[in-house]
Amino acid sequence: IMELFHKIIRYTILNGAAILGRYNFKHYKKASKNANKISEKLLLDIIHKNRNTEYGKKYEFKNIKSIQQYQQKVPYTTYKDYKEFIQKTAEEGKQNLMTSYKVKYFANTSGTTREVKRIPITAESYNSFFKAGTIFTFQLKNEMRKKQKGKMDGKILNLSEMVSKKTPGGIREGLISGYFAAGLKTFLPVATCIPKEVLGNENDIDMKYIKARYALQERDIICINAVFMSAITDLMQYIIDNQEMLIEDIENGTINSKILMPEDIRFNLQKKLKPNKKRADEIREVFKITTEKELLPSLWNRLSLIIAICTGEFSPYETKIREYSGNKIAISYSMYASSEATMASSLYNDNKDYMLLFDGGFYEFIPVEGDENPLLMNQLEVGKEYEMVITNLSGLYRYKIKDVIKVVGFEGMAPLIQFAYRKEQLINIAALHLTMEHLVDIIKKLERELKIEITDYSIYQDTEHTPSRMILFIETKNMTEINEGKIAIAFDEKVKEGVPIFKSLIEHNNADSSVVYIVKFGTYAKHREIKAKKASSVNQVKAVRLIKDKETLNFFLNSRQNIEK
Repeated sequence: IMELFHKIIRYTILNGAAILGRYNFKHYKKASKNANKISEKLLLDIIHKNRNTEYGKKYEFKNIKSIQQYQQKVPYTTYKDYKEFIQKTAEEGKQNLMTSYKVKYFANTSGTTREVKRIPITAESYNSFFKAGTIFTFQLKNEMRKKQKGKMDGKILNLSEMVSKKTPGGIREGLISGYFAAGLKTFLPVATCIPKEVLGNENDIDMKYIKARYALQERDIICINAVFMSAITDLMQYIIDNQEMLIEDIENGTINSKILMPEDIRFNLQKKLKPNKKRADEIREVFKITTEKELLPSLWNRLSLIIAICTGEFSPYETKIREYSGNKIAISYSMYASSEATMASSLYNDNKDYMLLFDGGFYEFIPVEGDENPLLMNQLEVGKEYEMVITNLSGLYRYKIKDVIKVVGFEGMAPLIQFAYRKEQLINIAALHLTMEHLVDIIKKLERELKIEITDYSIYQDTEHTPSRMILFIETKNMTEINEGKIAIAFDEKVKEGVPIFKSLIEHNNADSSVVYIVKFGTYAKHREIKAKKASSVNQVKAVRLIKDKETLNFFLNSRQNIEK
Protein backbone atom coordinates (compact mmCIF):
# COMPACT_ATOMS: atom_id res chain seq x y z
CA ILE A 1 0.00 0.00 0.00
CA MET A 2 2.83 2.41 0.88
CA GLU A 3 4.54 1.81 -2.48
CA LEU A 4 1.27 2.54 -4.31
CA PHE A 5 0.89 5.72 -2.25
CA HIS A 6 4.44 6.78 -3.17
CA LYS A 7 3.75 6.03 -6.83
CA ILE A 8 0.69 8.30 -6.78
CA ILE A 9 2.69 11.08 -5.09
CA ARG A 10 5.52 10.76 -7.66
CA TYR A 11 3.09 10.82 -10.56
CA THR A 12 1.28 13.87 -9.17
CA ILE A 13 4.40 15.91 -8.39
CA LEU A 14 6.35 15.04 -11.55
CA ASN A 15 3.40 15.77 -13.80
CA GLY A 16 2.65 18.95 -11.87
CA ALA A 17 6.25 20.06 -12.34
CA ALA A 18 6.01 19.24 -16.06
CA ILE A 19 2.87 21.38 -16.42
CA LEU A 20 4.64 24.24 -14.65
CA GLY A 21 7.68 23.63 -16.85
CA ARG A 22 5.56 23.92 -19.99
CA TYR A 23 4.27 27.26 -18.72
CA ASN A 24 7.80 28.51 -17.93
CA PHE A 25 9.09 27.31 -21.30
CA LYS A 26 6.40 29.26 -23.15
CA HIS A 27 6.88 32.25 -20.85
CA TYR A 28 10.60 32.47 -21.61
CA LYS A 29 10.01 32.08 -25.35
CA LYS A 30 7.48 34.92 -25.32
CA ALA A 31 9.26 37.19 -22.82
CA SER A 32 12.58 36.85 -24.67
CA LYS A 33 11.22 39.34 -27.22
CA ASN A 34 11.43 41.99 -24.48
CA ALA A 35 14.54 40.66 -22.74
CA ASN A 36 16.34 44.02 -22.74
CA LYS A 37 13.47 45.90 -21.08
CA ILE A 38 12.92 43.13 -18.54
CA SER A 39 16.63 43.14 -17.68
CA GLU A 40 16.76 46.92 -17.25
CA LYS A 41 13.61 46.95 -15.11
CA LEU A 42 15.07 44.19 -12.94
CA LEU A 43 18.27 46.18 -12.32
CA LEU A 44 16.38 49.32 -11.32
CA ASP A 45 14.18 47.22 -9.05
CA ILE A 46 17.26 45.67 -7.39
CA ILE A 47 18.79 49.11 -6.85
CA HIS A 48 15.57 50.51 -5.38
CA LYS A 49 14.95 47.62 -3.01
CA ASN A 50 18.53 47.65 -1.77
CA ARG A 51 18.95 51.39 -1.35
CA ASN A 52 18.88 51.16 2.47
CA THR A 53 21.34 48.28 2.81
CA GLU A 54 24.88 48.99 3.99
CA TYR A 55 26.16 48.41 0.46
CA GLY A 56 23.38 50.50 -1.06
CA LYS A 57 24.15 53.44 1.21
CA LYS A 58 27.86 53.20 0.44
CA TYR A 59 27.23 53.63 -3.30
CA GLU A 60 24.19 55.93 -3.02
CA PHE A 61 21.71 53.58 -4.64
CA LYS A 62 18.93 56.07 -3.85
CA ASN A 63 20.37 58.47 -6.47
CA ILE A 64 20.77 55.87 -9.24
CA LYS A 65 18.02 56.07 -11.85
CA SER A 66 19.59 54.45 -14.93
CA ILE A 67 21.98 51.77 -16.10
CA GLN A 68 24.56 54.42 -17.00
CA GLN A 69 24.48 55.93 -13.51
CA TYR A 70 24.80 52.47 -12.00
CA GLN A 71 27.90 51.75 -14.09
CA GLN A 72 29.41 55.12 -13.17
CA LYS A 73 28.83 54.88 -9.41
CA VAL A 74 29.34 51.16 -8.71
CA PRO A 75 32.74 49.58 -9.44
CA TYR A 76 33.43 46.05 -10.59
CA THR A 77 33.67 43.69 -7.64
CA THR A 78 35.14 40.35 -6.63
CA TYR A 79 34.58 38.17 -3.58
CA LYS A 80 36.98 40.14 -1.38
CA ASP A 81 34.70 43.20 -1.65
CA TYR A 82 31.98 41.31 0.26
CA LYS A 83 33.97 39.23 2.76
CA GLU A 84 33.32 41.58 5.70
CA PHE A 85 29.57 41.73 5.01
CA ILE A 86 29.37 37.97 4.51
CA GLN A 87 31.26 37.25 7.72
CA LYS A 88 28.90 39.43 9.77
CA THR A 89 25.86 37.67 8.31
CA ALA A 90 27.31 34.17 8.67
CA GLU A 91 28.88 34.58 12.12
CA GLU A 92 26.46 37.04 13.75
CA GLY A 93 23.26 36.56 11.75
CA LYS A 94 23.13 40.22 10.67
CA GLN A 95 20.90 40.96 7.66
CA ASN A 96 20.35 43.95 5.34
CA LEU A 97 24.08 44.41 4.71
CA MET A 98 24.49 43.41 1.06
CA THR A 99 20.84 42.76 0.27
CA SER A 100 17.43 43.63 1.65
CA TYR A 101 16.27 40.11 0.84
CA LYS A 102 16.78 37.65 3.68
CA VAL A 103 19.93 35.56 3.30
CA LYS A 104 18.66 32.02 3.89
CA TYR A 105 21.71 30.00 2.92
CA PHE A 106 25.41 30.20 2.06
CA ALA A 107 26.66 28.17 -0.88
CA ASN A 108 30.20 26.99 -0.20
CA THR A 109 32.48 26.97 -3.19
CA SER A 110 36.22 26.75 -3.57
CA GLY A 111 36.18 27.75 -7.24
CA THR A 112 39.62 27.49 -8.83
CA THR A 113 41.39 28.63 -5.65
CA ARG A 114 41.90 26.94 -2.30
CA GLU A 115 39.82 29.59 -0.50
CA VAL A 116 36.37 28.39 0.52
CA LYS A 117 33.87 31.10 -0.33
CA ARG A 118 30.45 31.68 1.18
CA ILE A 119 28.04 32.90 -1.48
CA PRO A 120 24.76 34.29 -0.07
CA ILE A 121 21.56 32.71 -1.36
CA THR A 122 18.10 34.25 -1.07
CA ALA A 123 14.75 32.77 -2.05
CA GLU A 124 14.53 35.42 -4.80
CA SER A 125 17.91 34.45 -6.28
CA TYR A 126 16.90 30.79 -6.39
CA ASN A 127 13.79 31.44 -8.48
CA SER A 128 15.58 31.11 -11.85
CA PHE A 129 17.07 27.78 -10.84
CA PHE A 130 13.64 26.49 -9.88
CA LYS A 131 12.00 27.63 -13.13
CA ALA A 132 14.77 26.08 -15.22
CA GLY A 133 14.36 22.84 -13.28
CA THR A 134 10.67 22.64 -14.13
CA ILE A 135 11.53 23.06 -17.82
CA PHE A 136 13.76 19.98 -17.59
CA THR A 137 10.79 18.06 -16.17
CA PHE A 138 8.67 19.27 -19.10
CA GLN A 139 11.34 18.05 -21.52
CA LEU A 140 11.51 14.72 -19.67
CA LYS A 141 7.78 14.22 -20.19
CA ASN A 142 8.18 15.08 -23.89
CA GLU A 143 10.90 12.44 -24.27
CA MET A 144 8.82 9.79 -22.53
CA ARG A 145 5.80 10.60 -24.66
CA LYS A 146 7.90 10.58 -27.85
CA LYS A 147 9.44 7.18 -27.08
CA GLN A 148 6.25 5.71 -25.58
CA LYS A 149 7.90 4.81 -22.29
CA GLY A 150 4.76 4.93 -20.20
CA LYS A 151 3.41 7.30 -17.59
CA MET A 152 5.71 9.70 -15.81
CA ASP A 153 5.67 7.78 -12.56
CA GLY A 154 9.21 6.39 -12.43
CA LYS A 155 12.09 7.45 -10.21
CA ILE A 156 14.95 9.88 -10.72
CA LEU A 157 18.56 8.93 -10.06
CA ASN A 158 19.85 12.13 -8.51
CA LEU A 159 23.64 12.22 -8.11
CA SER A 160 23.85 15.70 -6.55
CA GLU A 161 24.96 15.75 -2.94
CA MET A 162 22.89 17.31 -0.17
CA VAL A 163 25.24 18.15 2.71
CA SER A 164 24.76 21.31 4.79
CA LYS A 165 25.37 22.63 8.30
CA LYS A 166 24.63 25.78 10.32
CA THR A 167 26.90 28.81 10.67
CA PRO A 168 27.36 30.43 14.13
CA GLY A 169 24.80 33.01 13.01
CA GLY A 170 22.17 30.29 12.53
CA ILE A 171 22.16 30.25 8.71
CA ARG A 172 22.65 26.96 6.91
CA GLU A 173 25.63 26.58 4.58
CA GLY A 174 27.00 23.91 2.31
CA LEU A 175 26.55 22.80 -1.27
CA ILE A 176 24.09 24.75 -3.38
CA SER A 177 22.21 21.45 -3.79
CA GLY A 178 21.78 21.46 0.00
CA TYR A 179 19.46 24.46 -0.32
CA PHE A 180 17.51 22.58 -2.97
CA ALA A 181 17.30 19.51 -0.71
CA ALA A 182 16.03 21.50 2.27
CA GLY A 183 12.95 22.55 0.33
CA LEU A 184 12.28 19.05 -1.03
CA LYS A 185 13.44 16.78 1.79
CA THR A 186 9.98 15.22 2.13
CA PHE A 187 9.66 14.60 -1.61
CA LEU A 188 13.22 13.45 -2.45
CA PRO A 189 13.05 9.94 -0.92
CA VAL A 190 9.79 9.33 -2.81
CA ALA A 191 10.90 10.71 -6.20
CA THR A 192 14.51 9.52 -6.20
CA CYS A 193 16.05 6.11 -5.59
CA ILE A 194 18.37 7.35 -2.82
CA PRO A 195 17.05 6.37 0.65
CA LYS A 196 16.20 9.14 3.11
CA GLU A 197 18.46 7.62 5.77
CA VAL A 198 21.60 8.79 3.94
CA LEU A 199 20.49 12.26 2.84
CA GLY A 200 22.60 14.83 4.68
CA ASN A 201 25.02 12.17 5.95
CA GLU A 202 27.08 11.71 2.80
CA ASN A 203 30.42 12.53 4.44
CA ASP A 204 30.35 9.35 6.55
CA ILE A 205 29.10 6.94 3.88
CA ASP A 206 30.44 5.31 0.73
CA MET A 207 27.88 7.12 -1.42
CA LYS A 208 29.11 5.65 -4.69
CA TYR A 209 28.07 2.19 -3.44
CA ILE A 210 24.72 3.48 -2.13
CA LYS A 211 23.90 5.23 -5.41
CA ALA A 212 24.93 2.23 -7.51
CA ARG A 213 23.19 -0.39 -5.35
CA TYR A 214 19.88 1.45 -4.98
CA ALA A 215 19.85 2.55 -8.61
CA LEU A 216 20.40 -0.99 -9.88
CA GLN A 217 17.64 -2.49 -7.77
CA GLU A 218 15.19 0.04 -9.24
CA ARG A 219 13.76 -0.94 -12.66
CA ASP A 220 11.83 2.24 -13.38
CA ILE A 221 14.45 4.98 -13.44
CA ILE A 222 13.30 7.53 -16.00
CA CYS A 223 15.90 10.29 -15.53
CA ILE A 224 19.49 10.66 -14.29
CA ASN A 225 20.50 14.05 -12.93
CA ALA A 226 23.96 15.27 -11.87
CA VAL A 227 25.81 18.57 -11.67
CA PHE A 228 28.64 17.39 -13.94
CA MET A 229 28.53 14.49 -16.40
CA SER A 230 31.71 13.08 -14.85
CA ALA A 231 29.63 11.98 -11.83
CA ILE A 232 27.55 9.75 -14.12
CA THR A 233 30.51 8.27 -16.02
CA ASP A 234 32.26 7.56 -12.70
CA LEU A 235 29.16 5.80 -11.34
CA MET A 236 28.79 3.66 -14.46
CA GLN A 237 32.45 2.62 -14.28
CA TYR A 238 31.93 1.73 -10.60
CA ILE A 239 28.94 -0.44 -11.53
CA ILE A 240 30.96 -2.21 -14.24
CA ASP A 241 33.92 -2.80 -11.91
CA ASN A 242 31.77 -3.97 -8.95
CA GLN A 243 28.89 -5.71 -10.73
CA GLU A 244 29.28 -9.04 -8.94
CA MET A 245 29.18 -7.48 -5.46
CA LEU A 246 26.22 -5.25 -6.33
CA ILE A 247 24.20 -8.08 -7.92
CA GLU A 248 24.86 -10.35 -4.94
CA ASP A 249 23.70 -7.66 -2.48
CA ILE A 250 20.50 -7.10 -4.47
CA GLU A 251 19.85 -10.84 -4.67
CA ASN A 252 20.36 -11.32 -0.92
CA GLY A 253 18.78 -8.04 0.19
CA THR A 254 21.94 -6.94 1.98
CA ILE A 255 24.31 -4.01 2.43
CA ASN A 256 27.83 -5.27 1.82
CA SER A 257 29.70 -5.60 5.09
CA LYS A 258 32.84 -3.96 3.66
CA ILE A 259 31.03 -0.71 2.80
CA LEU A 260 31.81 2.29 5.01
CA MET A 261 28.87 3.76 6.92
CA PRO A 262 27.74 4.34 10.53
CA GLU A 263 26.24 1.20 12.07
CA ASP A 264 22.92 2.86 12.95
CA ILE A 265 22.39 3.86 9.31
CA ARG A 266 23.41 0.39 8.13
CA PHE A 267 20.85 -1.11 10.52
CA ASN A 268 18.06 1.23 9.36
CA LEU A 269 18.80 0.52 5.69
CA GLN A 270 19.14 -3.21 6.18
CA LYS A 271 15.79 -3.68 7.90
CA LYS A 272 13.96 -2.21 4.89
CA LEU A 273 15.72 -4.31 2.26
CA LYS A 274 14.37 -7.57 0.91
CA PRO A 275 15.99 -10.22 -1.31
CA ASN A 276 15.30 -9.53 -4.97
CA LYS A 277 16.49 -12.49 -7.02
CA LYS A 278 14.38 -11.55 -10.04
CA ARG A 279 16.06 -8.15 -10.42
CA ALA A 280 19.49 -9.65 -9.72
CA ASP A 281 18.99 -12.19 -12.53
CA GLU A 282 17.89 -9.39 -14.89
CA ILE A 283 21.08 -7.46 -14.20
CA ARG A 284 23.25 -10.58 -14.61
CA GLU A 285 21.67 -11.17 -18.02
CA VAL A 286 22.34 -7.56 -19.03
CA PHE A 287 26.06 -7.92 -18.31
CA LYS A 288 26.18 -11.24 -20.18
CA ILE A 289 24.76 -9.96 -23.44
CA THR A 290 25.27 -6.17 -23.41
CA THR A 291 28.41 -4.22 -24.25
CA GLU A 292 29.14 -0.86 -22.66
CA LYS A 293 27.68 0.76 -25.78
CA GLU A 294 24.08 0.24 -24.67
CA LEU A 295 24.43 -0.39 -20.97
CA LEU A 296 22.16 2.42 -19.76
CA PRO A 297 18.97 1.49 -21.67
CA SER A 298 19.65 -2.19 -20.98
CA LEU A 299 19.73 -1.62 -17.22
CA TRP A 300 16.81 0.84 -17.21
CA ASN A 301 14.58 0.48 -20.27
CA ARG A 302 12.43 3.51 -19.32
CA LEU A 303 15.38 5.88 -18.94
CA SER A 304 14.50 8.85 -21.14
CA LEU A 305 16.65 11.84 -20.17
CA ILE A 306 20.10 12.56 -18.71
CA ILE A 307 20.62 16.02 -17.23
CA ALA A 308 24.18 17.22 -16.57
CA ILE A 309 26.72 19.83 -17.58
CA CYS A 310 28.87 18.31 -20.32
CA THR A 311 29.79 21.17 -22.64
CA GLY A 312 33.26 22.53 -23.36
CA GLU A 313 35.91 20.92 -21.17
CA PHE A 314 33.37 18.31 -19.99
CA SER A 315 32.81 17.01 -23.54
CA PRO A 316 34.84 13.77 -23.07
CA TYR A 317 32.28 12.64 -20.51
CA GLU A 318 29.46 13.28 -22.97
CA THR A 319 31.22 11.05 -25.50
CA LYS A 320 31.32 8.23 -22.94
CA ILE A 321 27.67 8.68 -21.97
CA ARG A 322 26.64 8.61 -25.63
CA GLU A 323 28.43 5.25 -25.82
CA TYR A 324 26.72 3.94 -22.68
CA SER A 325 23.34 5.04 -24.02
CA GLY A 326 23.84 3.84 -27.60
CA ASN A 327 22.59 7.31 -28.58
CA LYS A 328 19.11 6.21 -27.49
CA ILE A 329 18.73 8.57 -24.54
CA ALA A 330 18.32 12.34 -24.82
CA ILE A 331 20.73 14.66 -23.02
CA SER A 332 19.84 17.99 -21.46
CA TYR A 333 22.94 20.11 -21.05
CA SER A 334 21.43 21.48 -17.85
CA MET A 335 22.33 25.03 -16.86
CA TYR A 336 25.14 27.48 -17.14
CA ALA A 337 25.26 28.26 -13.46
CA SER A 338 27.46 28.85 -10.46
CA SER A 339 26.86 29.44 -6.77
CA GLU A 340 26.66 33.15 -7.61
CA ALA A 341 23.81 32.90 -10.11
CA THR A 342 21.84 30.72 -12.50
CA MET A 343 22.84 32.65 -15.59
CA ALA A 344 21.48 30.59 -18.46
CA SER A 345 19.63 27.37 -19.17
CA SER A 346 19.16 24.81 -21.88
CA LEU A 347 15.64 25.02 -23.29
CA TYR A 348 15.90 22.05 -25.66
CA ASN A 349 17.30 18.55 -25.28
CA ASP A 350 20.42 17.62 -27.25
CA ASN A 351 21.18 21.30 -27.84
CA LYS A 352 24.33 22.88 -26.37
CA ASP A 353 23.08 26.47 -26.56
CA TYR A 354 22.05 28.12 -23.30
CA MET A 355 19.54 30.97 -23.23
CA LEU A 356 20.47 33.82 -20.89
CA LEU A 357 17.93 33.95 -18.05
CA PHE A 358 17.24 37.66 -18.28
CA ASP A 359 14.88 37.69 -15.29
CA GLY A 360 17.38 36.10 -12.88
CA GLY A 361 19.94 38.89 -12.75
CA PHE A 362 21.39 41.84 -14.62
CA TYR A 363 24.31 41.06 -16.91
CA GLU A 364 27.10 43.09 -18.46
CA PHE A 365 29.61 41.81 -20.99
CA ILE A 366 33.23 42.90 -21.38
CA PRO A 367 34.57 42.10 -24.88
CA VAL A 368 37.59 39.79 -24.83
CA GLU A 369 38.98 41.66 -27.81
CA GLY A 370 38.74 45.39 -28.38
CA ASP A 371 37.18 48.06 -26.16
CA GLU A 372 36.89 47.03 -22.50
CA ASN A 373 33.76 49.10 -21.90
CA PRO A 374 30.91 46.82 -20.80
CA LEU A 375 28.11 46.02 -23.23
CA LEU A 376 24.47 45.09 -22.66
CA MET A 377 22.77 42.06 -24.18
CA ASN A 378 21.34 44.03 -27.12
CA GLN A 379 24.88 45.08 -28.09
CA LEU A 380 26.34 41.59 -28.34
CA GLU A 381 27.48 40.05 -31.62
CA VAL A 382 27.21 36.42 -32.69
CA GLY A 383 30.60 34.72 -32.74
CA LYS A 384 32.22 37.11 -30.25
CA GLU A 385 33.51 36.25 -26.77
CA TYR A 386 32.76 38.26 -23.62
CA GLU A 387 33.65 38.18 -19.94
CA MET A 388 30.50 37.95 -17.80
CA VAL A 389 29.69 40.50 -15.06
CA ILE A 390 26.65 39.82 -12.89
CA THR A 391 24.34 41.72 -10.57
CA ASN A 392 22.14 39.18 -8.80
CA LEU A 393 19.29 38.96 -6.32
CA SER A 394 21.40 38.01 -3.33
CA GLY A 395 23.68 41.02 -2.91
CA LEU A 396 26.40 40.81 -5.55
CA TYR A 397 26.82 43.93 -7.69
CA ARG A 398 28.83 44.11 -10.92
CA TYR A 399 30.55 40.91 -9.81
CA LYS A 400 33.26 39.51 -12.10
CA ILE A 401 32.91 35.74 -12.08
CA LYS A 402 35.89 35.42 -14.49
CA ASP A 403 33.94 33.32 -17.00
CA VAL A 404 34.18 33.95 -20.73
CA ILE A 405 31.17 33.06 -22.87
CA LYS A 406 30.64 32.93 -26.62
CA VAL A 407 27.46 34.28 -28.21
CA VAL A 408 26.09 31.77 -30.74
CA GLY A 409 22.69 33.29 -31.53
CA PHE A 410 19.54 34.83 -30.06
CA GLU A 411 16.17 33.61 -28.79
CA GLY A 412 14.09 36.73 -29.37
CA MET A 413 16.34 39.40 -27.84
CA ALA A 414 17.92 37.01 -25.33
CA PRO A 415 21.45 35.85 -26.19
CA LEU A 416 22.13 32.17 -26.76
CA ILE A 417 25.52 31.45 -25.25
CA GLN A 418 28.09 28.73 -24.74
CA PHE A 419 30.68 28.65 -21.99
CA ALA A 420 34.14 29.22 -23.48
CA TYR A 421 36.64 29.21 -20.61
CA ARG A 422 37.63 30.53 -17.20
CA LYS A 423 39.99 33.49 -17.34
CA GLU A 424 42.35 31.72 -14.93
CA GLN A 425 42.48 28.74 -17.27
CA LEU A 426 44.44 30.47 -19.99
CA ILE A 427 47.74 28.93 -21.06
CA ASN A 428 50.36 31.65 -21.45
CA ILE A 429 53.72 30.59 -22.84
CA ALA A 430 55.67 33.49 -24.34
CA ALA A 431 53.13 35.12 -26.68
CA LEU A 432 50.99 31.98 -26.92
CA HIS A 433 47.49 32.44 -25.49
CA LEU A 434 45.80 29.05 -25.58
CA THR A 435 42.28 28.97 -24.13
CA MET A 436 40.37 25.94 -22.92
CA GLU A 437 38.12 26.41 -25.95
CA HIS A 438 41.17 25.92 -28.18
CA LEU A 439 42.25 22.89 -26.18
CA VAL A 440 38.84 21.18 -26.38
CA ASP A 441 38.86 21.61 -30.18
CA ILE A 442 42.45 20.32 -30.48
CA ILE A 443 41.67 17.19 -28.43
CA LYS A 444 38.70 16.38 -30.65
CA LYS A 445 40.86 16.72 -33.77
CA LEU A 446 43.54 14.48 -32.21
CA GLU A 447 40.96 11.78 -31.55
CA ARG A 448 39.75 11.84 -35.13
CA GLU A 449 43.22 11.88 -36.70
CA LEU A 450 44.86 9.25 -34.49
CA LYS A 451 41.71 7.15 -34.04
CA ILE A 452 41.97 7.05 -30.26
CA GLU A 453 39.35 7.77 -27.59
CA ILE A 454 40.71 10.30 -25.10
CA THR A 455 38.63 9.82 -21.96
CA ASP A 456 40.29 12.68 -20.05
CA TYR A 457 43.15 15.12 -20.35
CA SER A 458 45.05 17.96 -18.64
CA ILE A 459 47.78 20.39 -19.58
CA TYR A 460 50.65 21.86 -17.58
CA GLN A 461 52.72 24.95 -18.37
CA ASP A 462 56.28 23.77 -17.79
CA THR A 463 58.03 27.10 -17.23
CA GLU A 464 60.98 25.46 -15.43
CA HIS A 465 62.02 23.90 -18.73
CA THR A 466 64.04 26.16 -21.06
CA PRO A 467 62.41 27.29 -23.24
CA SER A 468 58.95 26.85 -21.77
CA ARG A 469 56.81 24.01 -23.05
CA MET A 470 53.43 22.35 -22.56
CA ILE A 471 52.99 18.92 -20.99
CA LEU A 472 49.79 17.18 -22.05
CA PHE A 473 48.47 14.31 -19.93
CA ILE A 474 45.89 12.06 -21.57
CA GLU A 475 43.90 9.04 -20.43
CA THR A 476 42.61 6.58 -23.01
CA LYS A 477 40.87 3.23 -22.72
CA ASN A 478 41.73 1.89 -26.15
CA MET A 479 45.40 2.79 -26.58
CA THR A 480 46.80 1.83 -29.96
CA GLU A 481 50.41 1.34 -30.98
CA ILE A 482 50.82 5.10 -31.40
CA ASN A 483 53.38 6.21 -28.81
CA GLU A 484 53.57 9.38 -26.74
CA GLY A 485 56.11 11.03 -29.06
CA LYS A 486 53.88 10.67 -32.11
CA ILE A 487 50.89 12.06 -30.19
CA ALA A 488 53.02 15.03 -29.08
CA ILE A 489 53.96 15.82 -32.68
CA ALA A 490 50.31 15.65 -33.77
CA PHE A 491 49.29 17.81 -30.80
CA ASP A 492 51.77 20.56 -31.70
CA GLU A 493 50.57 20.53 -35.30
CA LYS A 494 47.00 21.07 -34.14
CA VAL A 495 48.10 23.91 -31.82
CA LYS A 496 49.86 25.60 -34.75
CA GLU A 497 46.67 25.33 -36.81
CA GLY A 498 44.51 26.79 -34.04
CA VAL A 499 46.98 29.41 -32.76
CA PRO A 500 49.39 30.18 -35.65
CA ILE A 501 51.85 32.16 -33.49
CA PHE A 502 52.92 28.88 -31.85
CA LYS A 503 54.85 27.93 -35.02
CA SER A 504 56.87 31.14 -34.83
CA LEU A 505 57.55 30.67 -31.12
CA ILE A 506 58.97 27.18 -31.80
CA GLU A 507 61.07 28.37 -34.75
CA HIS A 508 62.60 31.24 -32.75
CA ASN A 509 63.24 29.05 -29.70
CA ASN A 510 60.76 31.02 -27.53
CA ALA A 511 58.84 27.81 -26.82
CA ASP A 512 59.81 24.15 -26.97
CA SER A 513 57.93 21.23 -28.47
CA SER A 514 55.23 19.75 -26.26
CA VAL A 515 55.49 16.51 -24.32
CA VAL A 516 52.66 13.97 -24.00
CA TYR A 517 52.31 11.52 -21.13
CA ILE A 518 49.66 8.78 -21.13
CA VAL A 519 48.30 7.95 -17.67
CA LYS A 520 46.70 4.69 -16.54
CA PHE A 521 43.00 4.27 -17.20
CA GLY A 522 41.04 5.33 -14.11
CA THR A 523 43.58 7.96 -13.06
CA TYR A 524 41.16 10.86 -13.44
CA ALA A 525 38.36 9.09 -11.57
CA LYS A 526 40.83 8.41 -8.73
CA HIS A 527 41.89 12.06 -8.72
CA ARG A 528 38.25 13.20 -8.54
CA GLU A 529 37.70 10.94 -5.54
CA ILE A 530 40.73 12.43 -3.76
CA LYS A 531 39.60 15.99 -4.54
CA ALA A 532 36.02 15.22 -3.47
CA LYS A 533 37.22 14.12 -0.03
CA LYS A 534 39.15 17.37 0.41
CA ALA A 535 36.27 19.49 -0.91
CA SER A 536 33.66 17.43 1.01
CA SER A 537 31.68 16.94 -2.20
CA VAL A 538 32.01 15.60 -5.72
CA ASN A 539 29.72 18.50 -6.77
CA GLN A 540 32.65 20.90 -6.37
CA VAL A 541 35.13 18.79 -8.32
CA LYS A 542 35.42 20.13 -11.84
CA ALA A 543 37.48 18.80 -14.71
CA VAL A 544 41.24 19.20 -14.17
CA ARG A 545 42.22 20.83 -17.41
CA LEU A 546 44.96 23.27 -16.40
CA ILE A 547 47.35 21.89 -13.79
CA LYS A 548 48.61 24.74 -11.60
CA ASP A 549 50.33 23.12 -8.61
CA LYS A 550 53.15 20.63 -8.10
CA GLU A 551 51.01 18.28 -6.00
CA THR A 552 48.61 17.69 -8.91
CA LEU A 553 51.50 17.54 -11.39
CA ASN A 554 53.26 14.85 -9.35
CA PHE A 555 50.03 12.87 -9.02
CA PHE A 556 49.72 12.60 -12.80
CA LEU A 557 53.44 12.02 -13.34
CA ASN A 558 53.26 9.10 -10.92
CA SER A 559 50.23 7.70 -12.76
CA ARG A 560 51.88 7.21 -16.15
CA GLN A 561 51.42 4.00 -18.09
CA ASN A 562 54.40 1.73 -18.64
CA ILE A 563 54.46 2.00 -22.41
CA GLU A 564 56.97 2.89 -25.08
CA LYS A 565 58.09 6.45 -24.48
